[in-house]
Amino acid sequence: MTLKTWPRPLFGLTASLSFGCGVGADTASTAPAFTYKMERQATGQKHDALLVDFPDGTGYQLRLSGDDLTSDTPFGEFIPFRSRVDLAYDSLGDHSLDLEIVQKNLTPYLTDKITWTYSTEVPDPPIVSFSQMATSTANVTMMIAGNRKGITNEIWVEGDLAGSHANGGFWDPLPDSNLYLLQVTPADGLKSMTVKLRNIYGNESATVKTSILKKSIGPINCRADMNAAGSASSTIGMQLSATNIGPLFYAVFGDVDKTTDFIQFTSGSMEQVSLSAGVGTKNLTIKIRDAASNYCDDIKKTITVTTGYVAQTIAVKGDLLWTESPSVDFLLRYDHFPSDEPIQMKITGDVTGTGVNQWVPYQQDVLVTLMPGSGEKKVFAQFMDKTLVPTFLVEQTIFFDPSIDIENAGGALRNVIVSNVIGLSNVSITGCQEPYNKVAYAASYSCTPTAATIAVTYTFADGTNLTKTGTP
Repeated sequence: MTLKTWPRPLFGLTASLSFGCGVGADTASTAPAFTYKMERQATGQKHDALLVDFPDGTGYQLRLSGDDLTSDTPFGEFIPFRSRVDLAYDSLGDHSLDLEIVQKNLTPYLTDKITWTYSTEVPDPPIVSFSQMATSTANVTMMIAGNRKGITNEIWVEGDLAGSHANGGFWDPLPDSNLYLLQVTPADGLKSMTVKLRNIYGNESATVKTSILKKSIGPINCRADMNAAGSASSTIGMQLSATNIGPLFYAVFGDVDKTTDFIQFTSGSMEQVSLSAGVGTKNLTIKIRDAASNYCDDIKKTITVTTGYVAQTIAVKGDLLWTESPSVDFLLRYDHFPSDEPIQMKITGDVTGTGVNQWVPYQQDVLVTLMPGSGEKKVFAQFMDKTLVPTFLVEQTIFFDPSIDIENAGGALRNVIVSNVIGLSNVSITGCQEPYNKVAYAASYSCTPTAATIAVTYTFADGTNLTKTGTP
């Protein structure tokens, strides 16, 4: 809004000025100071007003004229100064008012043309969002879409607000950044607001409703479960869960392929995590938060990437290659998530006794009884989760009761037959004329006895030894 003050330097005028030079003319040093302006430089109303601020007793007069205007003072006549002149019009667009001021003795003092704009243009309804989906504090930042016109410059917000807006909304300048700071009421819950905009003409947009959740209590029972501590792949599954009101988000940091922004997830969902390249131990930190950036405690996980890693195994406890006892302890592993439980297993093969050849609850350590008879024993394991779909079989082999057999090969010659144990390094035989000291396995060894007892010593790859004797 332009405010004009006289006397003043005459720079930048769009109107012509006339100064009286006759008797009684005011001089620059004695001219009274006064101001004039339009009440609204831009308006959405069919009326406006010329406002004049002047000292009393000057005797100055003014005369107004203008096209397509009506006034509460006569146009074209000099009248004494007055503080307000009301104007009316009907047409949209720019309007102008010609102003003349004369001194007390009717000597011309100045002329000016004052302009303003009448428009019924209404701002588009605001497109409102917030800098975050929810807030953990009372302070929030409302964002107004940046495509609003520059002539839309004021905002009104009312609703569940505290601070300066606690008792209702009011018109406030809308920052050029389109970011408007607000304070919501302190209690947790959904905060609803009504928003509208106003342009330079004073025309208001339609109101829009918006809301944001205030939430100061974060998620609880946060978990990040992997189905195993090992993997053959650099992409692993991770099951995330938490108890929370509203959406959940997670991010994984550490030995990952790349760090991403927080990703929304549903409690109990399976998420894929890409680890950094290469085998070895990978250390991970999982962060879980809600929409208001309330965080759970960090969750630390370690997983080892190994070439050839398998998800289900059966192994002899202690990695034994052989045994003389029919009772053998087996270790089982079936990689699974807690949500897959209950897990069942079935042990089959060269085994006997209770708890085999039937589905039983999964155990990681199982004592089984091998079938009688010296030889290689194959033991199989199979698993089944809550889907009741059996897995493929996994197998482990152990040699039960390595032995020797001495056969008559004719005359004094004997054949010494030894067990073919997987993992056998070498064989030593004493009590024979023939020297057999740490020799490789053979199906049989020719022996000319030199003692009443022939002794065979097995040396295995695991460093164990076993000696068996027989009578020739």
